[in-house]
Amino acid sequence: MKEDIYMEQPEGFEVRGKDGQKLVCKLLKCIYGLKQASKSWNDVLDQWLKRHDFKRSDVDPCLYTYNTQDDSIYFILVIYVDDLIIISNKPSLRESLVKNLSKDFKIVDIGHAKWILGVKIEKTPTGIVLNQDKYVMDILTKYGMKDCKPAVTPAVPDSAKTAEANKIVDKGEYLSMVGSLIYLAVISRPDIAYAVSKVGQYMADPKPEHLTAVKRIFRYLKKEPSVSLHYEKGGNLKVIGYVDSDWAGDSVTRKSTTGFIFMLAGAAISWSSKKQTVVALSSTEAEYMAACTATQEAVYLRTLMKDLKMEQVGPTTIYQDNQSSIAIANSDVSSKQTKHIDIRYHYVREKIQSEEIKIKYRETTKMAADCLTKAVGSQVLDRNRVKIFGTQPLRTSKSEGEC
Repeated sequence: MKEDIYMEQPEGFEVRGKDGQKLVCKLLKCIYGLKQASKSWNDVLDQWLKRHDFKRSDVDPCLYTYNTQDDSIYFILVIYVDDLIIISNKPSLRESLVKNLSKDFKIVDIGHAKWILGVKIEKTPTGIVLNQDKYVMDILTKYGMKDCKPAVTPAVPDSAKTAEANKIVDKGEYLSMVGSLIYLAVISRPDIAYAVSKVGQYMADPKPEHLTAVKRIFRYLKKEPSVSLHYEKGGNLKVIGYVDSDWAGDSVTRKSTTGFIFMLAGAAISWSSKKQTVVALSSTEAEYMAACTATQEAVYLRTLMKDLKMEQVGPTTIYQDNQSSIAIANSDVSSKQTKHIDIRYHYVREKIQSEEIKIKYRETTKMAADCLTKAVGSQVLDRNRVKIFGTQPLRTSKSEGEC
């Protein structure tokens, strides 16, 4: 402990002072539930890993790589509180780490990873598959949507009317439902990211139409709960991005929505759907601001890939479907149409000039980020999903829940 912290004596173990006064305990070590406990544990683990030649990533404090002189050997360690995930092509290094850890900590080695934080991991002849089908079925059951009628899309335009106008919304249940969907949208289901982002904007004061929108997302999940991210064995290890914007898509604030997605080895690795902070005066301006947001993510991913010994050679390509926005990004000339744009959005120009990224045109029909900016029809959604989730492998006949 670095601070002086006192606690009441546990019930049944009270000790009185000589004069009968009530005493308290001074903590010498962190205990479970203490605010400082997780940080103190992380400091201990961090120091231990660094003593054993592990290097912490500059962009992700939970990622460590083992320093080896042989570039063909990779040994990656990811930590989540007290759970450690090892990725390596050198079994002897893994065995050595487990042996050394067991000398200083009580550990349990559970072998190959099959489930991580509700995500099922499957190894197939064609690559690695991630999905949360069990989690989807669990939340459908929890909120009474297991037998609901399936929907072909997760969202409909704002103009859609609701038949439950007089219904009173339970705010606590609404927050719980949206929270469950946020976890799913962030981890493995980019196809619902826009819809979840939209309903998440009304968590402070949900109305009946917002609850209807949440239920539609559940109905969409009911249709296909087992959609998976499939990363191809031997797939392209060059990060490629797609960015799009829906100009003035919010019918109330008239703000636009930014959507981006980055692909690696045949499937999505990073995505976002978020309302922009200022009103854009044109579709070009909205697309330009979206490009800046995607550029920030691209720079982060480039650094992360370097830490993983997969340094990106040459600039990272980001595809966009607005040629005027691309022209502005590739020019450092200020004009009457662009001089009012906040300087922070010109970050994209700097990264283009330093050859860290490049923005290329891709027509809307091939824009994978289209479904992250607005409610799209089933045909557009299906077209985007093929790109986002990758080629789905053939599955063997296993019993439900087995992996």
